[in-house]
Amino acid sequence: MKTIKRVLICLLAAAMILVIFSACGEKAEPAGMAAATTDEMEDVANANLFTRGVWSASIDGKVDTYFVFYDDASGRTERADGTGGVPFTCEQSYLDVVFHFGSPDDVTNAKFSTGDNTGTFDYGDRTVTYFFEYVADADPETFAVNPD
Repeated sequence: MKTIKRVLICLLAAAMILVIFSACGEKAEPAGMAAATTDEMEDVANANLFTRGVWSASIDGKVDTYFVFYDDASGRTERADGTGGVPFTCEQSYLDVVFHFGSPDDVTNAKFSTGDNTGTFDYGDRTVTYFFEYVADADPETFAVNPD
């Protein structure tokens, strides 16, 4: 009886090893497509959406607010109509950004989409979706809104 149990255990272990090795086989990549390395995938997953610079945030094709980033964790907003703005800090985690507008106690969650530059902000009682564009040649230290 002990011999049969040992044989069954050995057969089960051998079968599991075969399943594991067959699952580790490489998949063929389409011609011209290189597989991303683990380091490249980690770089993308750890990349920040926003870096130092100025970003316009539009609603229905009209710029509503500018997000002025001094670095990837702080900056200020500027209303497009020139009526002011607030300082902010933020924590970025790829497509999720938590903003603290005006105060560390303010928590505004923003979820961004890949490929279309949109971010949906949850302001508590309302949700706003902005379309973001980088403002080339705008210096965050000297940026000022010039309302039309």
